[in-house]
Parts: sequence; C-alpha cells; structure tokens
Amino acid sequence: MTKIIPEYIKNHLVLDDLTSSLPLLRFIDEQKQVTQANAATAIGLARGTCNLHFQKLEHMGLIRRAKSLQPNGRGRSTIVWEAARDKNFFILIIFIPPFFEGTLVDFSGKTVFYQKHDLTHTHNTENLLEKVQHFCNAALVEAHKIGGIVRLGFISTPGLINPTTKTIIKSYNLPALNDINFPNWFQDQYNLPCICESIGLPLYFGETLAIPEGTRTMVVLWGMGVGVIAGESPRIVSPASRMFLSSFGDVRIQKDGRECQHAKKGSLEAHTGGFAIIEMLQDPGIQTLKDLTDAVLAGNATAIQTTCSAARTIGENLCMPLQMMKTQRLIIGGPLSILFPVVRDSFFEGLSTVFEKEEISALNPTASQDYEQALQNGAYIYAHQQFLYPEPEIPVSSP
Repeated sequence: MTKIIPEYIKNHLVLDDLTSSLPLLRFIDEQKQVTQANAATAIGLARGTCNLHFQKLEHMGLIRRAKSLQPNGRGRSTIVWEAARDKNFFILIIFIPPFFEGTLVDFSGKTVFYQKHDLTHTHNTENLLEKVQHFCNAALVEAHKIGGIVRLGFISTPGLINPTTKTIIKSYNLPALNDINFPNWFQDQYNLPCICESIGLPLYFGETLAIPEGTRTMVVLWGMGVGVIAGESPRIVSPASRMFLSSFGDVRIQKDGRECQHAKKGSLEAHTGGFAIIEMLQDPGIQTLKDLTDAVLAGNATAIQTTCSAARTIGENLCMPLQMMKTQRLIIGGPLSILFPVVRDSFFEGLSTVFEKEEISALNPTASQDYEQALQNGAYIYAHQQFLYPEPEIPVSSP
C-alpha cells in the first residue's frame, strides 16, 4: 500500500510521525478532493513544502491520486488528491456488560468486519483479553485482505480510568476489566496507538447526531449500571462535567441503602441498575438484561413494578444534574432504553419531584432509537476526531 519515497523527502520530513502533516491531511479530509495549489494556499505552506507533505502522505497510504485534470492548452496536467478512506481503518471495541462488540471500520465510517462476544461467563482478565485478541487478529486479517492499514484502536469501557497510567481501576459491572491498560496492551501486541475512554463518550456522540448544534443535551446510559454524560451538541461541555456526570451511578443516594455485588452500597445503580433490578426480582427465569427486558415487555407484573420504581428513582436523582448543566434535551440510551415506553410515566414522576410539567415537556425526554448503532457511530466519530485532532486524554469514569 505504501509508495516508494525519494531520499530527499526522507531528509526533510520524519516519515514515522504524522504530526507535521496533520494540517494537510485534515484539509484533504474536509474538502474531499484538492489540488496541491489549493492546499498550499489554504494552509499557508510554500508549494515545495506542500509537495513534500503530499508525497509523504501518499507514501503512508493515507491519500491517493483521484484524477488528473488536463489543461485547455499546453502545460502539465493537474493532479487531484483525496483521502484513501477505504484503505485506512480503526479497530473499535465497545464493552457494554455483559457483551463486547468489535468493529473494523474504515475512514468513511463503513463497517468492514464485526463480532459480538458474550462475556457473561468471562470472570478473569486473561480470558477477556483472549477474546479481544481473537477479534483484533481477525480484524487485522480482514484489513490486510483489502490492502488496508489499521491506524488506531479505540476502546470504550465502563470503569474508572487512571489519569496517569490509563489503567482501568474500577469496573463494578465487568470486573474482568480491572487492571487492564489497553493503550499499553495494543502497543505491545500490535504496535498500534490506542485510546481508552468511557462508554459515555461514544454514546453521547452517537445519540446527538441529529440534535441541533449548540443544544445542551444529557444522555443517560441505562444498562447493567447507570451513567450520564452532558454536552453542548456535538461537544462535551467540559472535562469537569465529563468526570462528574459519568460517575453518576456511583453516587450514594441512601446512607443505609441496599447492598449490591456489582455496585457500591447505597449508590444509585445499586438501586436502579440492571444488575440491581435482577437481584431484587430473585426470579430464576430472569438472569440477564435480555431476560429482564423480555419479562417487562411480556407483561410480568413484578418485573414491571420493580423496573418502574428504578426509573422513578433515576428521574428523581437526575433533577440536580439537569439543572446544573442547564440541559435542554434528555435522551435515554443503553440496553434498558427499550423499556422507556413502559416506564415513561414513572420516570416523569421522578422528574416531577422538582420540575413542572412544562419544564419536563421542554426537555423532551426520549429513548434511543438504536443504542447499539448509536454507540458504533459515536465510536467512529470519536476515533476519527482523535486521529485527525489528537489531544491529551482526559480521564473519565462510567458505570
């Protein structure tokens, strides 16, 4: 895929570092097709320097010659360049207990390869990493088949991430993730850069795609645990809010609250998360989130009552964060969002402990149309953004 590059370019540019060429790559990515003259003028580079960067990016396989424009009279033809979107890939891995979903996606957002693994019976780190490695190996083979290159790994995970080491240090709902450092693991296994972030980030970016820009939006992740993330579409509001809101489910709501093997005693998710609801039901036929959603949708009265109670508690405890973030839109995502039509009235009842009916209506609380697709879309958006506009990672936590 790479193109042989002249020695004089090697002497002027560092070929294994993309940093100096990123402004040009961003411009090509945004404009779709460009000429060297267009790019040099737009970025403010001398044409000779711009030519060096074009040859470097072509050598790396990130751009290619799209077509040649013939002059009306005499003179050289003009080359039109484009990003090689179908030959460059991200590996996206999303952990949403009890599953992980792995996707190989190209730079245009097209899914090339996909696997979903059930981690219900995966109780140790070694077995979890074996499954991740199995997917990554298969994804790399698929990329190689079509002459492509994987540029970046993106891991979306529940759990608190150490800001210095980037190690997952607390994952109540998937303990096998604890002590894993995915950036180091990817570097050791595949010599690839990797970003590890809270699951709230891709969910937020995916769920707010259709939200008008500038709308202050809060997205609730309701699954095995509970978490929320807020932003001003399409951006996260601030690093501080990312940290605070993502750990929402870990906040204690009762001094002597219920104990839950998957959450801190008395915490919000110990009373409202999927694990907690399943534990409270004590029904041998309801052991997974799918069992729970099936039971509620089938009309199981006890399951409906317990889930509605959890929804009311979530609504009540959202009132303060909604006001703090000056939220204008509220979206319920995650595996249990499918139950929103059933628990909607209870959720609204919780909100109504503080908000007037008109204020709740203005928030327009809605459920995700397809939370799994939203996660995939959001993971691609974030990985693409971080590849072109890398920035220091900000630690965030998630249920």
